[in-house]
Amino acid sequence: MSESEAAWRDALLAIRVAGVARHRIGGIHLRARSGPVRDIWLDCFRETLPDTPLIRFSPGVEDGRLLGDLDLSRTLAEGRPVMSQGLLARADGGVIVLAMAERAEPSLCGIMAGAMDTGTIRPERGGESGSLPARFILVALDEGVDDTEGLPVPLGDRLALRVDLTAVSWRIAQGDCTVPLDPGIDPDTVTISDDLLLALTTAAAQAGWHSMRSPIWLSMVSRIVAALDGAQMVEPGHAATAIRLVFGPAMISGDTEEEAQEEAMDDTPPPPPPEPPDDGDSENSDPAELDPDLLKDMLIAAEAASTMQLPILLPAQKAGANAQSSGKSGAQKDKARRGRPIGYTPHAPHPGAKPDILATLRAAAPWQVVRRHHRDGSKPARQLDIRKSDFRYRRLKDRSETTVIFAVDASGSTAMARLGEAKGAVELLLGECYIRRDSVAVIAFRGTEADVLLEPTRSLVRAKRSLGRLPGGGPTPLASAMAKSLELSMRVAREGQSPLLVMMTDGNGNVALDGGVDRERSREEVAGLARQLAIQPMQVVMIDISSRPRETARAFAASLHADYVALPRADAASVSRLVSTYMRGD
Repeated sequence: MSESEAAWRDALLAIRVAGVARHRIGGIHLRARSGPVRDIWLDCFRETLPDTPLIRFSPGVEDGRLLGDLDLSRTLAEGRPVMSQGLLARADGGVIVLAMAERAEPSLCGIMAGAMDTGTIRPERGGESGSLPARFILVALDEGVDDTEGLPVPLGDRLALRVDLTAVSWRIAQGDCTVPLDPGIDPDTVTISDDLLLALTTAAAQAGWHSMRSPIWLSMVSRIVAALDGAQMVEPGHAATAIRLVFGPAMISGDTEEEAQEEAMDDTPPPPPPEPPDDGDSENSDPAELDPDLLKDMLIAAEAASTMQLPILLPAQKAGANAQSSGKSGAQKDKARRGRPIGYTPHAPHPGAKPDILATLRAAAPWQVVRRHHRDGSKPARQLDIRKSDFRYRRLKDRSETTVIFAVDASGSTAMARLGEAKGAVELLLGECYIRRDSVAVIAFRGTEADVLLEPTRSLVRAKRSLGRLPGGGPTPLASAMAKSLELSMRVAREGQSPLLVMMTDGNGNVALDGGVDRERSREEVAGLARQLAIQPMQVVMIDISSRPRETARAFAASLHADYVALPRADAASVSRLVSTYMRGD
């Protein structure tokens, strides 16, 4: 069976598992770009659950639509607050398809996660309705272009199944898309041995899943797969299938499998001679005894699945988590005049802002009865009494453009390799920066001072022309590089952009600002400039490019308040992916 056929078979099996478990399974993380293969899978999902309501929305949905808000027309007609039913309450017992789930905002993730944990929601304005049931299957459509884009952790942690259709061809998907209905399947009647539970928990830990939900998902999916197979007890084969469905398809190369088999053969002692069967002990034998080779294969599959779900660079994953607080793709603008709507405010966000009519009417509607009762008889009666306190203004979220400033150490014997890495990373990033309207600049330092090799630009042609004119080697003017980086970042900030400083160095300088080779004076100047850089409102990343990372480099990064990443074998692709973790996102 080919890789495409195996992935499609698992994708259809995930539909059957979700149809049996319903909301208890959380949902399905579907990774696929928009296209006919994904449409065929979604059609199969709908046909499997024909009587189940299905609601689809995008991450831009407002909180009021999700939780339920004031029904303006009925409120004005009846003269009392009337709440509308939110999308989550309407989806009770059904399916929610969240498009572009990788772009979900933290507020949306919090609302969805709370509903999935409790099975209930509370309307945005409260009222007499109180809590409403909201139990649903969430199908999160992940359209990320690579491994650096994925579901937010609050959503991904609550989805038991993972389906990856990127390797499925349209021919395979069009050929076999039948999903049998499984009425009357009860996975609670299926038992699982303690040995298998231990193996599944070990597989989850080996794969790097620190949440306790992953062993629970593995156990539940194993029992469902066994029930679909007509078994009353989970077998190792059912557990291996559950690992594929919960962790995603494991792309294991042939060399990896052969190496694992060779290691298993080398490490496994020769089997003992077979013992004659003993009829007296046959009744006490364990029918679910685990095969060590199968358990090893399960752990290898879990580890391979971990490399798919997590970013390729573990330092980049840590750096990306630190970058959340500083903003990746530019800092958020206050009082933005354009961007993504994120709610309403009673105060005008900027001069000349116009109130939102519907939001203003919703704010004024609950007070109409009270205002009519206290109205002064000398004033003419008005059908709607709208006051200044009712005005609501739409809040917009926008981020400024980002300028990535590479400060590259071009000194020493490995300078040409580092310059090559930086040049390659710049060329890779410029393709993404053009789409996001971001810019890239390069500062190279060697000899007696640092040079701005590339002014902030989006032009790949200009970048290639400028990056090929500086040789490497010589002493390290680190202080001059920090001064040039500080000057350029402040200029970028004055132009309304968000600077992101990426320093590729080992943190050891030996040239002072005046060009003299004085290690002690250079150390004092570096310390002073580090304090100035640390107080700047920008993200700083230090990539330690030394062959053996040292504590002095980590201390230098700490003085900059920078994220420290050790990449002794950095190449253009890894540096580009690392920087993208800071630039990408909302």
